[in-house]
Amino acid sequence: MPDVGASGYSPSADGRPVTIDKSPRAGGDAPTIYTVGHGQGSVGEFAAALQAQEITLAVDVRSKPWLKWAKQFNKEPLESALSEAGFEYLWLGEHLGGRPEGDQFYDAQDHALYEPISKQPWFLKAIGRVEYEAESRGVALFCVEEKPEKCHRYHLLGRVLSEREANVVHLRRGGAEESQAAVAARTGEAQTSLLGETPVWRSLEPQRDPS
Repeated sequence: MPDVGASGYSPSADGRPVTIDKSPRAGGDAPTIYTVGHGQGSVGEFAAALQAQEITLAVDVRSKPWLKWAKQFNKEPLESALSEAGFEYLWLGEHLGGRPEGDQFYDAQDHALYEPISKQPWFLKAIGRVEYEAESRGVALFCVEEKPEKCHRYHLLGRVLSEREANVVHLRRGGAEESQAAVAARTGEAQTSLLGETPVWRSLEPQRDPS
């Protein structure tokens, strides 16, 4: 997969921007990175949700940003509409999407395997790009599914970003917010972790596109 470039952005081997100090931060110094699922609402509602959090960069993490049932959220018209509303649009679905290409990223039932995905250089560089942007402005990762516990925004991206010291906040319908830890507690995943159970880190549903 191609590299992830950005003006002033230079990732190290693990994807972290070498121009930013990534040593352990003091309390309150970690960047906040939002995630949101646009669902079947309007682009106006989606833009309002971003504006309410002073988000200026909308990062599309859909592997394939085209929808027959919600064409207003297809990549080209969405990018245009967000630009007119004062937002910057960035598609990183090729690197941070839930359906990467490659047999090694799926099990026999076609679930996406997050462990090998999370170790790929292209994935880490894209994660580093998100962290870099979040140091200086409001950033939201967005996909289709409104419920974070049903999306790779929570299971893959939120987990990786939290482990790398970011504050991950999932925006819900109506303006509600849930932290990564709050979603884990609500779904019972936090309890599973305390019990020492280690389920396979994979998508909840099959993700591989039919060949």
